[in-house]
Amino acid sequence: MNRSQLTSSAPTRFWGWLTILLTCIPLLLMSVAALFLWEGAQKWFLVNQLLERGDVAIGRVIETAYRSERSSMGVYNQRLICLVEYRTAEGKLVRQWELDGVNCQATYQLRPPQGDTPGALVPNYGQSVVHYLPEAPTQASADLELTRDRAKLDFGFGIAGILGSLLIGYFCLTLLRIRWAESRYVPIIRRLGQQQDYTGIIRLLETYRQHPAANILVWEAAEYIGHCPELYPRLVDLFEQMQTSTSKKKLESVDESIVMISFYRLSSLGFHDLGLAMLARNKQTLSAKTLVSFVLMTRTKQLPFALELTAEKLAALKALCEAKVLTFGLADEKQCQVDFAVHLDYLLYLVTLVLDNTALNRQLVQAIGPVQRLILSALTQAKAFDTLSQDSAQALDKQIQVLLTRIDSRQGFGYELKPLLESISGKLAQPIQQAAFSVTKISATKVSANTGK
Repeated sequence: MNRSQLTSSAPTRFWGWLTILLTCIPLLLMSVAALFLWEGAQKWFLVNQLLERGDVAIGRVIETAYRSERSSMGVYNQRLICLVEYRTAEGKLVRQWELDGVNCQATYQLRPPQGDTPGALVPNYGQSVVHYLPEAPTQASADLELTRDRAKLDFGFGIAGILGSLLIGYFCLTLLRIRWAESRYVPIIRRLGQQQDYTGIIRLLETYRQHPAANILVWEAAEYIGHCPELYPRLVDLFEQMQTSTSKKKLESVDESIVMISFYRLSSLGFHDLGLAMLARNKQTLSAKTLVSFVLMTRTKQLPFALELTAEKLAALKALCEAKVLTFGLADEKQCQVDFAVHLDYLLYLVTLVLDNTALNRQLVQAIGPVQRLILSALTQAKAFDTLSQDSAQALDKQIQVLLTRIDSRQGFGYELKPLLESISGKLAQPIQQAAFSVTKISATKVSANTGK
């Protein structure tokens, strides 16, 4: 399945909760940031008011307590807080917890004995100057600079929160736009496809080619435009524009396995020419092996492959087996080189197809047709084993071992194929052994260097 179908077939309830989540996250962050800004503004204005018309009183600590707080590491700490008492000019007694700038740590002094009362160490809390507003004595501070610094800190957290929520909100908005476009335009494309209004689908894509969900829409449309070869050039041009558009944001990393899902899906529906044309305009980086393998397999499906082929299709298959360079696209606009590893992998793929067709047609087990002869001849001519890397040799040898378990070597195609594959397997073992010998030789050299021998 391509990415459009993977997302559009998800449960509606899941997408509903996801929409709510994507909406609530930036709103929650914005609310927290607004709270910090509000607290900072309150403290800033309080300091300004205290400096302009605040009154002054002498306060004292009358009670202390420990407050349990949980740190960011999940550890609970005890923080000392104190209750400050001060009297306003009007004689009103005010008590307030956690006033800025008050030192809650007590100093102890020796109290002399009085009569029968023995002397003892008693706590002595330092007095603090308290700035308060006459009309609101509970709005007070013992350290104006500390209060202003805390206001600046709140402003900093608030501004950082606003910027972070805008960034996350932009990302969530893009996801919501994609989801909204899927829920709105994908059904329209499907309805137009069912009505065979392919021109209408192209017009819809041209309208939304700058949309973040354009890549999803074009793959959904390709499954319907595949029935109308006359519109291939317009669809392929739109596909290229959607990839190169600067306004389109890519929300996923470039992974060739993800990219190739849609191409294989299109090929499996029988739209081979369209799949190759879009592959030629694809801008994402694909490995040479993936590119060539897909072209070879798609060309093989175009025949279509069978144990009995016409002379024209047999010649096309022979050309694929002997190809050094492959061209593909609307007018063969792109080329790719076929190296020996991909060539041998393709021949083993053809062997698999033959074995699958033979299993379905038991009467053809004894016969060796032109297709089988062509594959045997191509395998016999395979010689560039020294160009294979260790990983490629191991992967190919593993495929051969699987095929050997399926071959009936008593007669027909399997009788000639089995010794040929065993010979190739033996040749593939040489690059593996050479690589292992090189590793062993390097290790021995390092050991000799370390021991001085």
